[in-house]
Amino acid sequence: PDLAMIRRLVRVGLPAAGEQMLLSGGILMFSRVVTTLGTISFAAHQITTNITSLSWMPAFGYSLATAALVGQSLGKRDPELAAAYARTAWRQVVLLTGGLALTFLLFGRPIARLYTRDREVIALAALSMRVGAVSLPAGGAYSVLAGALRGAGDTRWPLYITFIAVWTVRLTISYFTGLVLGWGLAGIWFGVTCDQLVRALLAELRFRSGRWQNLQV
Repeated sequence: PDLAMIRRLVRVGLPAAGEQMLLSGGILMFSRVVTTLGTISFAAHQITTNITSLSWMPAFGYSLATAALVGQSLGKRDPELAAAYARTAWRQVVLLTGGLALTFLLFGRPIARLYTRDREVIALAALSMRVGAVSLPAGGAYSVLAGALRGAGDTRWPLYITFIAVWTVRLTISYFTGLVLGWGLAGIWFGVTCDQLVRALLAELRFRSGRWQNLQV
């Protein structure tokens, strides 16, 4: 066994694994909060999640592409090219997700009708879709920037950001606005929006610091 190689893999891989575990656990707890609103709200929430997940697909693809290109550029000892790839991907994915967000804002109700004929579920889904659509460009931006950090081997920061945004911001705000203030599903999705905005901000701050460009993996 090559112990030096194993240590390098563990140093990069464990934080990445921890990030996904935190994300999955946070989503599980978040779903538990949503279920307390009742079956109609949960049905509307599932519809909203299914529809808005369309924006996650291009964001995920751009995240993988950014990670690969940033890793290659840093391997060539060209940090400026790595940053240029990340910024180009950032602009493209924000445009894509922004277009989808506008679509959901304008046509949320007709899109929800594709899933159900229940008027109450449609109304709730359309409302939560409008609230959640605001966060889609921020979610796309985070995906790209987190991909850049992962490509550079800076996998700890996505872990930290996920913990702060999901376990602190999303769960706390969703519970407070959705249940304590009585905003219902709109309050739940307001928490999601705050989560995405905080993720994008923290990832941007880490990216601008430039420290990821000089990491030794």
